[in-house]
Amino acid sequence: MGLSGQVPLRPRVWLYASFATHPGGGNAAGVVASAEPVPAWAAQSVAALLCVPTTGFVVIDEDAAAGSADVRFFTPEREIDACGHVTIAIATALADCGTWRWGGDAVLRARGGRFPLRLREGRVEMDQRLQALEAADVGWGDVRAALGPVRAHPRLPIAAVATGLRHLIVPAADAAALGELALEKDRITALAERSGADTVCVWAREGRNRFRLRDLCARIGALEEPASGTTCGALGLYLARNGQLDGRSVTIDQGVEMGRPCRIEVVVTPPGAVTVRGEARRVLAGTLDLPPASTPRHRDQS
Repeated sequence: MGLSGQVPLRPRVWLYASFATHPGGGNAAGVVASAEPVPAWAAQSVAALLCVPTTGFVVIDEDAAAGSADVRFFTPEREIDACGHVTIAIATALADCGTWRWGGDAVLRARGGRFPLRLREGRVEMDQRLQALEAADVGWGDVRAALGPVRAHPRLPIAAVATGLRHLIVPAADAAALGELALEKDRITALAERSGADTVCVWAREGRNRFRLRDLCARIGALEEPASGTTCGALGLYLARNGQLDGRSVTIDQGVEMGRPCRIEVVVTPPGAVTVRGEARRVLAGTLDLPPASTPRHRDQS
């Protein structure tokens, strides 16, 4: 029993690896599922305790059983509006536990928008809509002050793109340039803040409709993440706008420089829609003991 005599919340919790190309790859995603919303103060504490890049808190109620679930996303430092790799993990978790079914369609509702999903033979497709694609408020001088002497693409612009989160899109000269970045948390955070971005996406072409990126997330959580669904969606829309696609489908490699390789498939439907597709593999399952919602506290009670 809790301090107030109420039974503590005991939500289910899973850890998944999203977009992995092999067992050592992927981006770690926390998934917490409960019958009622977890208070924000408790969700933030759990996210800090799990210490993965982002944890999604999903409510399993009648709406969720019918295919439309509410979710909130927390990094160990703060709440964020959307998260692609955790969305893929949540959809997989709800299918694995029987709330959803493989072969069906569903929707996740988050602060960053409404994200239609399709669950197909162990893979999840996440639709995103373009919210903004505009010139960035920073230039190459700002980028190099933050990341070192980045070798720039000779023609393509730096831009800001949003589909749920907002990303600064930085085109590098080639894939080798991605290994030359100088990663320093305070400088990356300052660059993201100056540009109004949540993350900094530095990318380069690897081949025909094959690209590689690094996603620097110091402003919202981890210094770098090995797989990023909203970032890849934003990059796909940027590539389409700048005439860099041959067709509609692209493959994006991420996490290579971190030693945690990931692969994300992206399909762009110009001018403003993109689908990110991938798998998530469960690596841990259990339950959480949370205090009752009425337990006295001095934090945000939302």
